[in-house]
Amino acid sequence: MLDTLRAEMLAVLDRPNADLYCQPHSELSPLAWHVGHAIQVEHYWLCERVLGAPTDAQTHAIYFPEYTPKANRAKQLPPLDELRATLGERARACAAAWQAAPRRHGAISSGYLRAFIAQHYAQHLEPVAMADHAQRIQRDDAVHSVALSDAPPATETVWAELPETVLQLGHLDDCGTPAPYDNELGAHTATVPAQQLAAQPVTVAQWLAFMADGGYQQAQLWSEPGWQWRTRANVLAPWGWHSDGLRVTICQAWPGAAQADAAVVGISRYEATAYAQWAGASLPDEHAWLAARLAGLLEGVGQAWEWCRNPLAPWPGYVAFPYARYTLPWCDGRHWILKGGSAMTHQPIRRPHFRNFYTAEQRHIFAGVRLCRGA
Repeated sequence: MLDTLRAEMLAVLDRPNADLYCQPHSELSPLAWHVGHAIQVEHYWLCERVLGAPTDAQTHAIYFPEYTPKANRAKQLPPLDELRATLGERARACAAAWQAAPRRHGAISSGYLRAFIAQHYAQHLEPVAMADHAQRIQRDDAVHSVALSDAPPATETVWAELPETVLQLGHLDDCGTPAPYDNELGAHTATVPAQQLAAQPVTVAQWLAFMADGGYQQAQLWSEPGWQWRTRANVLAPWGWHSDGLRVTICQAWPGAAQADAAVVGISRYEATAYAQWAGASLPDEHAWLAARLAGLLEGVGQAWEWCRNPLAPWPGYVAFPYARYTLPWCDGRHWILKGGSAMTHQPIRRPHFRNFYTAEQRHIFAGVRLCRGA
């Protein structure tokens, strides 16, 4: 799998130069930077840390995010021919290094490092897809248009019953990989109260019903910061949609955009909570989501990342690993958990225990909504 993910990342460099070096969204890096970063991280942990290869400080300065803000990354990238040659050589060095790496090294023999690197590639291939879609939206690719008065009928929410559940969390063997991230660890028990979760994520048709009922105009449905954000940014529809209050135009670059029963995608957490309030429900916390997922109660998982009620926080007994900056900087009460994965999510991070997280206003991500009630 790792060779396939690396090859898919390298193939990104076959796209037009203009697409590789532009920053299509303020929260996204240029495509070429993602390629360099992903390959450099593999080289750093495998070749430099395990095999003792010399450190290339100049390459670190370009591709390690702590050294270069997103807005500056495009202008620091080398020309495309040089980029292809350097990253191709580094990728070949990584592939060879796996054969040469000492099997007695714990990170190799346990499978930890290979799984860690595979997950890291998966994490960066999804923003590549986000950037692709952002560029297509900006180009106004083919669109689907519908009058709100003629929107397809929304189906009723089907509720799955989750009984009170005791979850054992944070155990190494439960995470579905030999390389769980540090925020997944810290053994503890959580009691999840009985409640109902929607069997399916909120659909395009259901979201159109929310819009037709004036959901974006009703301040009482929104949190105070959510309403301030909505009015300041003049948000009247999901990302990739446009609405004049009568008709909705949806860019078909967005996954499932023109399919009434597909999960709605491109939703900020502010929008998700407003919809939940309109629907007389709430967002699930991640414990409830995980309990329902492990019990097989959730359908449609993997169409959209699903916003949860709780912010990112470390589990009890948290220990930073393999480096301090992966989790703790984002445990600030502003980064909220998302679970499940999207149509653009690669297999290594589709694990039920994987904890994605973004700030509440982000909607260029492939995020949607699943409701709960009775918690």
